Amino acid sequence: QEFHRPCAAVDDGVRVLAWNVARGRAGWDAIAEYAEQSDADVIGLVEAGDPSEQRLQFWRERFEGYSAVMPGGGLVLLVRGDVESSRFHQLVGISAALAADLEVGGKKLHLVLADLDASPRFDKRRLTESLLGLAGSPSGAPVILMGDFNMPIDSRWFRPLREKFTHAFEQSGNGRLATWPAETPLVALDHVWVSRGLRPACAVLVSTGLSDHRAFLT
Repeated sequence: QEFHRPCAAVDDGVRVLAWNVARGRAGWDAIAEYAEQSDADVIGLVEAGDPSEQRLQFWRERFEGYSAVMPGGGLVLLVRGDVESSRFHQLVGISAALAADLEVGGKKLHLVLADLDASPRFDKRRLTESLLGLAGSPSGAPVILMGDFNMPIDSRWFRPLREKFTHAFEQSGNGRLATWPAETPLVALDHVWVSRGLRPACAVLVSTGLSDHRAFLT
């Protein structure tokens, strides 16, 4: 399956893949192969395993020409360009986020990759506010905020975020916005939001057969 074909290349565009890879249950080689097919400039994986030098080397070898960051919390960031700075944040519960400043194709970007705890015990408002804080870009660079939020698209906790961000699929996708469970999607848990400095040109959700979450390409 090649899911990147429906999104045609855009001049001066940045291709982004956000994907919960279900702790690598399909095997890391298969996951890497599928991510390679996306031809994405920025790849953010969640539930991508514990950090180790061996696992980081795996991503570096598979994605030659990319900068690779594996800070913990099951997060992996692969960038076709430079990661100028990055900082890992352990939030409440098992929630985690990586904030990074990137240069991709000569463009400066600020990115937040997040995986939020699904437990109802944790304050979703607090978690969303934490992400908004991390999404602040002191340099004024456009911002991409993406990952598994474990909150449906109509969640009231997204209201403050909507004041500053546009949802990539709402803006440029077709069909129903739902990412889980992958084979019979019922709810949108995985999201890509962009600041007003970016315009979503295309968004595609695909059941890969490799995870219980659909892959989100924009």
